[in-house]
Amino acid sequence: MQIFDYLINPRLKKDLILKSFYFKPETQEQENLGELCIVAEMTESISKDNQVLEELVSGIKESFYKNVQLTAEKALKQGLTMANAYLEGLLLENKTKWLGNLNLAVINLQDFSLNFSKTGDIKIFLLRNKEYLDIAENLEFQSTSDSYSVQAFPNVVSGSLVKEDKIIVLTQY
Repeated sequence: MQIFDYLINPRLKKDLILKSFYFKPETQEQENLGELCIVAEMTESISKDNQVLEELVSGIKESFYKNVQLTAEKALKQGLTMANAYLEGLLLENKTKWLGNLNLAVINLQDFSLNFSKTGDIKIFLLRNKEYLDIAENLEFQSTSDSYSVQAFPNVVSGSLVKEDKIIVLTQY
């Protein structure tokens, strides 16, 4: 798999944090979970928000690769459950700056299997045979949770890719 990261004028907006992360399995046992890609954008940010973003991404990665007995989809759900708990903890501490300003896509690729989730204003496209499809359209409105807790990542979408498919993630800025 090839990963390309293109940032077009990310410094035009001073209060913007735009980062991408790519994690490969570190052990033989983690191979069945595949790779984890995270694209994050935080608008109207302050310097402390960079640490929040780093802790969120680090927690997702750690939770994802923690139990190698899980399927990749279940491991991603585990990572996103941790992310929801982390964000809920921020709310309980009255740290609400991220609300409405966090745009994040979490993508897991394992061979030709795809699992992903997103929160905020971020697009995930599938390019297949010169046609684009917004595969995350309305994802955040399809929550299966009856809980009143924070569900920044309510759903995980799973599917299969073919050899020439491309996944494109676009942020607002």
